[in-house]
Amino acid sequence: MGEMTERPEWLRGGLAKYVELPEPPNVQRYIGGQPVNVEDAYEATMSAEALAKLKADGAELVSIRFFSGFGLEFEGLEIERSRECVIRAHEAGLKVAARITIGWCVPETLIQEESDSQNWMQLTHDGKSVWGSQSFQCRPCYNSEGWLRYVEKATGIASDAGVDLILIDGAGYSPTVRACHCPLCVASFRDFLRAKYGGQEDATRAAGQERFGHNSFIHVRPPVEFAASEVTAPHQQEWVLFKIRTVTDAIGRVTRFVRRRNPLCAVGAEVFDTFFAAGSAQLFGIEPAQWLPMVDAAFMREPRIAFPDDWSENDRKQRGINTNLSAKVARGFGAAVLDMLQPPEAEASERARMAIFHDEPSASFNTSAADSRHELETKLLERGVAYDVLHSGNLVRLKEYPCAVLANCECLSDELATAFLEYADAGGSLIVTEDTGRRDTWRRPRVHNALERAVGPKPTAKFFKQFGQGRIAYLPWTAVDLCDFEEAVKWLMGEDTIAVADKKSDEVTEAQPPS
Repeated sequence: MGEMTERPEWLRGGLAKYVELPEPPNVQRYIGGQPVNVEDAYEATMSAEALAKLKADGAELVSIRFFSGFGLEFEGLEIERSRECVIRAHEAGLKVAARITIGWCVPETLIQEESDSQNWMQLTHDGKSVWGSQSFQCRPCYNSEGWLRYVEKATGIASDAGVDLILIDGAGYSPTVRACHCPLCVASFRDFLRAKYGGQEDATRAAGQERFGHNSFIHVRPPVEFAASEVTAPHQQEWVLFKIRTVTDAIGRVTRFVRRRNPLCAVGAEVFDTFFAAGSAQLFGIEPAQWLPMVDAAFMREPRIAFPDDWSENDRKQRGINTNLSAKVARGFGAAVLDMLQPPEAEASERARMAIFHDEPSASFNTSAADSRHELETKLLERGVAYDVLHSGNLVRLKEYPCAVLANCECLSDELATAFLEYADAGGSLIVTEDTGRRDTWRRPRVHNALERAVGPKPTAKFFKQFGQGRIAYLPWTAVDLCDFEEAVKWLMGEDTIAVADKKSDEVTEAQPPS
């Protein structure tokens, strides 16, 4: 995980309005359906008059495309046009973000400039190219040194143009069946496993024997991608973790490059998916908990400039909900979510009394666990209930909240379980739902629930109980509806009464609250 950065002053309070200018004509031509006057229309959006109007309408930050993946020579005229736009935008009093693609390129133009770029591309397990969201976009490999250096070169040009923020976009893998199995990734995956489970040290040797029954990974192959909500096989779990580490390392490298080049320049990335607000680690190799400490601003994945014509009203509503949920996650790391289509709602003025914990292994290896948390947070958001997000990196803040929620955190580690039990024992109120604590961090069923001292081995029925100086509520479902959850919160907060077991006893009592 990257180190938490100090956010630029102009980003700390959020932005009143953020605007993204359209993709340049060369991108629009490849997409197709562009207006016949695409050049004139694009020039008009970058004119001094248009930028002054954006400022007058309340915009503070405008983003423009600096690198589209076609190649720096092919895009030379567009880059020059973007440089001039930066000057005009600053004159209008606007901050400027430069969009730099890291997750896709256009092979037929790039290869004319870089002959080795044919070796930069992602390959499937059967040797086919991996394509992006558009038919002309090919995904490059995040382990390719040549590609990462090229992205740094493009980033340097944008930084030297005086932009205020670099937006790294397109990062992540195409879902499930199209992750990279190129020779670089195969070799890197073997190194990844050897470092954790090889025979070089007593600890890694023991871990390898327990995890795989051996310590030899010289001939291991990445698994053929799988479409499953639960990932239990160690080979597949490690492949998910490897994908997360690979993309995170690529983002971290470009981020460090920007900070060395210009310490005053902020960095942002497409951290959150439009629809997959939960479970993006398994699908895309994107783990917000590892990206957010490195960046200053987080963005939603496409669409960001305009809604597709075939989107329903419900699609738009769901994206808006996910944008607000993502903003809460980002704030937990001190970052801001910027979005033009559906800006996240301002943070509530009242201090949240409840925190929901996000457990990485649980969400990475079981999308149902991620969905449980997502469903709860969605319903709380719709009802205007204030809550904050906790994660392993900011757990020191746990004691600040009267109530904490473990929503189906099935792979809760022993260390985290101890922290939450100590929190409740010292007077905190804890809501535990579904299968929380029933598996270890490798998703193996535990003999004893990690929270057994508080909830018993396998709780099945709702109960509320006193625990030490605090209280614990168990709910067998996270958010089928909010009645049980609301009832639990009221009792935990002392807003309702209930007959409970002896306060000095730690034994589970199936005491039902009044209905």
